[in-house]
Amino acid sequence: MTAPTEPTVRTAPTVANGEAVLDQVRHWLGRFIVTLRSEDLDVLTLWAAHTHMAIECYSSPRLMLDSAAPGAGKTTVLDHFQRLCARPVLMSQITSAAMLARLIDGSDGTPTLLLDEVDRSLSPDRENSKDLLATLNSGYRYGNHRPVLIPDKEGGWTTQLMSTYAPVVMAGNSPRLPDDTKSRTIAVVMVPALESDRIESSDWEDIEDKALKVGSDLAAWADEVRGQVRAIKPPDWLRNRDRDRWLPLIRTGTVAGGRWEATAVESALADLDRQRLDREDEVMTMAPAVQVLYDIAEVWTDGSFIGTTTLLLRLATGHPDRWGGWSDRGALTPQRLGRMLALKHDIRAGKQYAAGSETRGYYRSDFASEWRRWGVSTEPSEPSESSEPSVCAVCGNKLDRAALLNRAQTCTDCEAVALVRDHLGGVEIEESA
Repeated sequence: MTAPTEPTVRTAPTVANGEAVLDQVRHWLGRFIVTLRSEDLDVLTLWAAHTHMAIECYSSPRLMLDSAAPGAGKTTVLDHFQRLCARPVLMSQITSAAMLARLIDGSDGTPTLLLDEVDRSLSPDRENSKDLLATLNSGYRYGNHRPVLIPDKEGGWTTQLMSTYAPVVMAGNSPRLPDDTKSRTIAVVMVPALESDRIESSDWEDIEDKALKVGSDLAAWADEVRGQVRAIKPPDWLRNRDRDRWLPLIRTGTVAGGRWEATAVESALADLDRQRLDREDEVMTMAPAVQVLYDIAEVWTDGSFIGTTTLLLRLATGHPDRWGGWSDRGALTPQRLGRMLALKHDIRAGKQYAAGSETRGYYRSDFASEWRRWGVSTEPSEPSESSEPSVCAVCGNKLDRAALLNRAQTCTDCEAVALVRDHLGGVEIEESA
């Protein structure tokens, strides 16, 4: 993905040492850990910094520390984040969603939750994992709450709304997280260090004071600039969940100034580009109603109208594992396609008439806004030329309102004559005097 020539991020005034503070954090982390992509050290730095301005950032992406196996440095990152992030709480086990909400709501300020071994604690096989994930999912945006039962003075229980908003790091070995959690997550892959990496061991007896000093400098800088954060507006290419994930880091980089403004934007663009490649390689799964938009755009190679039968054939041929007989749900039917498009996108099949014949299908202009909304393409909302005729293809008269509503190519009278002629086996019908 290519960045706009003129980014729409509005730069706020910065303090002189913002770039130096973030450079110091990145250098510190780079002494002790190795990421699969070196630029992910920038992501870790920006994420740690945004925790000190979490309320001003308004949303907080879940940070996933992933690795193929133990020993890659995930826990080491959490140890350092304990000294760098705002009000850190390190947890290797979460007992209940209610406890999580009480911990967040009862903290003096917004805490940063550092969750280790989530491949076990948030595993789909665990009994209360769905409830825990629901709380973690809701807490990515400021102002979200969860009802929690608390004991009252009479010995009973009463319901209290508790805040769930908090920055969250999740560390685990290839955890199986649901799609709605992944959509709120920025992933950083950790790898074991090689000798050539010259990574130092985190001997806390020796480095504790230095680490705390780096975290203290970061917190002091955040206090100086937090009032500027809300002035940073999102770029126009950042939408929906991607905006919630990346805007906090873009805001943090912008108020830091120097190279960090461009670094934050480049990190976001690189992540969106990886998502696109994952979709093309079918590594990432999408909801069927969203996936079908991408696949229809891919197979719609020509014309302003496509018949339903033709569209289904192209989808089944292009992606038999999703829409053909090889899929778990069997071949895609006109009814199932119609339900997905109508209920999720308000796109409905129309009719095209030509010389008395009727074809049911879809008009390309109906997909344009939904394709843009879901990031499928930047196709304009309105076609440059009308795809619908204004005069009857049979008699040449102006189409009446009923024909226009049905997207017919013949007026209502000619359509009725054509249908009767077809019923009589092609016998010509004379007009009455």
